[in-house]
Amino acid sequence: RLLIIFLAIIDAGCSPSIEITKSRLGNPVLNIQLFDPNKNSGTTTAESEPLYQRPHPPNQDKFNSAINLMKDKNYQGALSLYKEIDAEGLDPVQGLRRSFDIRVPLRELSKSQKAEYKEYRVYFAQNENLALARYRVGYMYEIGLLGDKNYAEAAKWYFKAAELSSIHSSHAMGRLIFLYYYGLGVPKNKAEAIAWLQKSLVYQGISWDKTEVKILRFAIENDVMPESLDELEKFDVKAIYKKAIEAISKGHKEEGARLMLSCVVHGGEEDELVHKAKAKAGYFFLHGEGLPENHEFAINLLTRAANGGDSEANFQPVSYTHLRAHETDSYLVCRLLLE
Repeated sequence: RLLIIFLAIIDAGCSPSIEITKSRLGNPVLNIQLFDPNKNSGTTTAESEPLYQRPHPPNQDKFNSAINLMKDKNYQGALSLYKEIDAEGLDPVQGLRRSFDIRVPLRELSKSQKAEYKEYRVYFAQNENLALARYRVGYMYEIGLLGDKNYAEAAKWYFKAAELSSIHSSHAMGRLIFLYYYGLGVPKNKAEAIAWLQKSLVYQGISWDKTEVKILRFAIENDVMPESLDELEKFDVKAIYKKAIEAISKGHKEEGARLMLSCVVHGGEEDELVHKAKAKAGYFFLHGEGLPENHEFAINLLTRAANGGDSEANFQPVSYTHLRAHETDSYLVCRLLLE
């Protein structure tokens, strides 16, 4: 799988990438990408050396035609082509054996190894196109581009995409997290949602024991989630943060703490309110108020809040007296850590 993902990365452009419009649930830990079906952000650059040129797998022409149909909002036409691509599947590569080391520069490969490498690049490009085609079919069914929303059909195509070894497979797994959590098209099953989260993270090379992932798991296991998938997709950090502040001011610490954590988990890293929510959620975890006492979560959230989201950045040294005299949000975080 690592080989497949690596070759998919170096072949960037072998299948046009999805235009990212937003990323939800554990941002930036879990990069679940949604797409604007009317746009295409794929770009390629071809070098003089044939091995560096964009491979042209058997399903490329149909894939390109499907993209153009989607741009024209002809989703039924695109659906037909994507289903043809799915029916064609993959051309088998003899046992998926290779005589070359992927880490060896191309110029050092023998003539026969270069031919084999070229064959593999075509195969992996075909694999990427197939995975993305299946993912897009599922997503079109999910958001209702083909008529009424059909979550059962969406889940079916996400499962098919997840069978392949591609970054687009991890995107499909990401959508299955939501479908299982909310019981859309599949039985409502929180354990299955978490299982698909783990599979998606494996494809992205993210450790299951990473603290940010543990916080995400805590949120799912303890239902720190919007009431519906539609609410999740339209998550309004500003509104939820305001609601959390109001709850805390009225003495409803548990409600306020959960809303703050919701801002952390479902909000975007670029939002300043998310960093403030990290500081407050970290405080609640630190003192066990509104949320279970958990120093690992507290230190992670407080550190990320003070460093603008980067849990591994270093604090700038300042005196304790200075912190108390200039009690900004970031300094408050530092003081809580010191105490």
